Amino acid sequence: MQIKKEDLYPHLKKICYIPTLNIGVVTWRIENYANELLKFKDDCIVHIDYIVDANSNIAWDKFAINHEEMSQKIVTKLEQCFDYFDFLIFQKIQNKEALILIEQLKKKYPQTKVIAEIDDAIGEVTPSNKNKFTYHHRYAAQHMIISDAIIASTQFLGESVKEIVGNDKPIHVAPNCINIGEFGMCFDQKNINPLPKKETINLVYVGAGGHDEDLKLFIKPILNILNSRDDVRFIIRYGDHKPEFIPNHEFIDFKTNVINSPNDEWAIKNYLYSMYKLNANIGLAPLRDTQFNRCKSGIKWVEWSYLNVPLVASNVEPYKRIDGSLYLTDNNSTEIQKRINIAIQSQSKRDFTFLKNQSIQTFNIKKECKRLLTFMDSL
Repeated sequence: MQIKKEDLYPHLKKICYIPTLNIGVVTWRIENYANELLKFKDDCIVHIDYIVDANSNIAWDKFAINHEEMSQKIVTKLEQCFDYFDFLIFQKIQNKEALILIEQLKKKYPQTKVIAEIDDAIGEVTPSNKNKFTYHHRYAAQHMIISDAIIASTQFLGESVKEIVGNDKPIHVAPNCINIGEFGMCFDQKNINPLPKKETINLVYVGAGGHDEDLKLFIKPILNILNSRDDVRFIIRYGDHKPEFIPNHEFIDFKTNVINSPNDEWAIKNYLYSMYKLNANIGLAPLRDTQFNRCKSGIKWVEWSYLNVPLVASNVEPYKRIDGSLYLTDNNSTEIQKRINIAIQSQSKRDFTFLKNQSIQTFNIKKECKRLLTFMDSL
C-alpha cells in the first residue's frame, strides 16, 4: 500500500529549507532558525536539504538541468522534497536552470508552498565588490515572482521587493537572530579562557570583503584620534586585501579574515569566538546610505552586543531602526570622530554587560520562530 504524505504526521507542518548561498549566510538565515524550530515538536517537522555539500561552494541551482548525472540527482532530491513537504523555503535562486525545474515541480505539486528567502537587495552591489552581477539579479527577481511567499531579513528589504512582486505577495520579516548551539554558531562563554586585562582602548572593525567604501568613512576620524592619543588602537579584520586608504600606522592592526576551510579561525562556527578574542572595547559599523546597505540587517549590533561590546554605527537604515543601545553617527568626519570619542569616554563610566541580554531579547529566535509558524499557517 502506498503511503501518502498527508497520512504521515497530518497535524504537523512539514518544512524544508533548501540553501543556495555560502555557509555563513546559511547559518544566520537557515540553520539558526531550523535548529530552533526543531524544538516546536508539536507544531512542525523541519529539515534542511543542502542538495550538495554545504562547504563545496558549488552552485547547485546552475546544475539543475542539462548536466547529466548531477542534474538527475538534483531533480530526484527536489521532487522528493516537493512530494513530502508542505513548505519549501529556497534561499535566493540566481540561475535559470533551477527556476525552470522549480516551476515544473510547482505545477506537478500545487499543494506545496514555495517560499523565497532573501537577505540582500536585488540589483545593486558595492563598487569594490568583485562580483558584478547581471543576469543573476534578473533570475533572483524571477525567483521571488514565482514563489508563493517571501521571507526577508528586514522590514526595509521586504518593502523594497514589492517593486518587483507587487503588494499582494505575502511577505514575512524574519530578522537575523543569534542561536548558540552544537551546530552552526558555537560560543560557550562559560568555558572559554578569560581575556587579558586591556592596556589600550580597542576600536574594532570586523567585516566581509567588498565594503571598502563603507570602511573608508571611518578612517580619517580614527586617524585623528590615533594621532592625538597613545592609548587607542584600531583593529581591522577584513575579508579582502588591505585597501590603499588604510595607512601603515603603529596603532593600526590590519589582517584579512578570508575563509578557506570550515575549520578556519573566521569560519562561521568560530566567528563569534574570534571576535571575542580581539578584546574589543568598541565595535564599529560604518555604512554608506545606499539602497544596498539600507536592505542589510544590523547584524554587527547583534554580534557585538552579544559580546557586551558597544557599537558605533552609521545612522542609516539597518541601525537607526534598532531598539537597543548603540552610538549612531552621521557620515561626516567631524560627527564620526565626536561619537567615537563619546564612546571612548563612556568606557570608564558605563557597565555594558547588559548588552548581551538586550541582543538576545531584541532579536529573539524563539519569538521569531513562533511568528514564522503563524505566517506559514496564514498561507
